[in-house]
Amino acid sequence: MLTNWCGEFSSQEARRLFSDAGLPTYRTPEGTITAFMHMVEYRRNQKQLRETPVLPDSLTANTSEAHALLQQAIEDGATTLDTHEVSPVLRAYGIHTLPTWIAADSAEAVHIAEQIGYPVALKLRSPDIPHKSEVQGVMLYLRTAAEVQQAADAMIDRVKLAWPQARIHGLLVQSMANRAGAQELRVVVEHDPVFGPLIMLGEGGVEWRAEDQAAVALPPLNMNLARYLVIQAIKNKKIRGRSALRPLDIAGLSQLLVQVSNLIVDCPEIPAPGYSSPARLRQRVYGAGRYPGACSLQRRQ
Repeated sequence: MLTNWCGEFSSQEARRLFSDAGLPTYRTPEGTITAFMHMVEYRRNQKQLRETPVLPDSLTANTSEAHALLQQAIEDGATTLDTHEVSPVLRAYGIHTLPTWIAADSAEAVHIAEQIGYPVALKLRSPDIPHKSEVQGVMLYLRTAAEVQQAADAMIDRVKLAWPQARIHGLLVQSMANRAGAQELRVVVEHDPVFGPLIMLGEGGVEWRAEDQAAVALPPLNMNLARYLVIQAIKNKKIRGRSALRPLDIAGLSQLLVQVSNLIVDCPEIPAPGYSSPARLRQRVYGAGRYPGACSLQRRQ
């Protein structure tokens, strides 16, 4: 039972009597409704927490392969995996990624681009620069050999000037995903010191603040919980319910979130706590195509 006694002063005694009797009472109808909806949300959350997460029948996961890849990377001294390195781990959990090639220099990048066809994306490989966009380390829609050559040389020169101490491990070359009518989303897993891994969903983009622009859920997720995360993200305007040409594929996005959740639960190596910047698994989603990002690692205890 919730009560509302209107009138700041005329109903003061009534509110006091109800409060002393342990009956919730509010000054305004809006406050009463807000309190009621908080109770509804709490009950829904409690019900969801009791759900047993299960894998959809259509999903498979090669846990042993993912563990082997991650452990090998840790044995090799890696603390992060870039796009090229994390792709096999994601594929082990059925998460599709764009084919990626490594080029040692601009000449090899041009050769790869000629082989796979234009347009291509060019990305810097450096373990010392977590956010490549800060040094213009990502160039998209390069359509000719001259553009690839110029972009690669300029990218490396910029890094040597701005980050002379940074190690450069070459370049990543990818075919551009077909983004016509697609919606760019971002799935991020970060490690919270209190709650552990958090799965966050929001719109893509360079400037991205999780606390303001993401809906958050705790793994493990099943399809119902993942769908609820997507609906909450739409409801709270963290993501759009449709792109310019088509509605959001809620079922497909929910399945991706379940796949990411299973990966995080099965592989405690990621995301790793204890780094100065948030440890995370990042993934951008364009319609049916997915761009893997990077992840931080730690040795399993």
